[in-house]
Amino acid sequence: MARRSLLSFWRSGRRLLRLTVKLAAQRPAAVPQPRPRTARPKAEAPVANPGALEQRLYLPPRLKPRAPLVVLLHGCGQEPEALAEQAGWLALADRLGFVLLMPRQRAENNSQRCFSWYQANDTRRDHGEVASIHAMVIDTLARHRGDPGRVFAVGLSAGAAMVACLLAAYPESFAAGATMAGLPAGCATGVVAAMSRMAGHGRALSRDDLLTRARALGAPQPSPRWPRLQVWHGLADAVVAPGNADELAAQWCALHHLAGAGRVTAAPDGWLRTDWRDAAGAVAVERVLVDGVGHTSPAAWAAEVARFWGIGK
Repeated sequence: MARRSLLSFWRSGRRLLRLTVKLAAQRPAAVPQPRPRTARPKAEAPVANPGALEQRLYLPPRLKPRAPLVVLLHGCGQEPEALAEQAGWLALADRLGFVLLMPRQRAENNSQRCFSWYQANDTRRDHGEVASIHAMVIDTLARHRGDPGRVFAVGLSAGAAMVACLLAAYPESFAAGATMAGLPAGCATGVVAAMSRMAGHGRALSRDDLLTRARALGAPQPSPRWPRLQVWHGLADAVVAPGNADELAAQWCALHHLAGAGRVTAAPDGWLRTDWRDAAGAVAVERVLVDGVGHTSPAAWAAEVARFWGIGK
């Protein structure tokens, strides 16, 4: 009997180790350290911080009053400044004049420094990490006289999954968002379920199920105006299965009360776009699948996202 107990304990330990290694694999490819710029990102302390995150900020030169605010959420193990440089967001902030808010995960919260998109206490309105990020948004708008009607959020990998949760929890605070290699809001609770969803395993989530999971994150009722969303995913992504992009787009179509297969546009560069439009003809949800791209966020995507949001030139 003692031998069986020891063997069972050993097997459980191996299983936990495999899950930890898989979660670390969610970390996107290493990105170069940011090059010297005319101004450097700086740390600011948020007013409220129940999720114990760090607040980083980049202010472009000659910042004008009522500038847009972009929230950038990094992937596992990344430094937010390095992602902002590599993915083109620092250059865009300089050119378009928006404030770049970059919350940073701490190892004390998550050993791999992933945002906790799969933990209910960190994704529900007024709880944990999403509450910290929202507090940073409100604080940054007040300190730097930003435009509350032009607040946007974008993320990569775990950051993208957290963007979906953030927009679902605080839809009234954001005009639009974008995800790179993300997952639907509320699609997993706990590490095991998160790994299954990332791999594309488990039962497919129906439109009604996806809608229920998003609404469970605590948006005010009756239903508010939902942010527009652009979903990006590389078809060669071996970390987060591209099928998650389909479910994420379906979730936001359900929130916007949009039905149908959407309008498909194929481009010679390997970008396959599908968009869903509201009653006024504006694009509310767009999914962009990119052939030959893995688990990353190329700089070319950032300019397209800015145009989708209406702040690009």
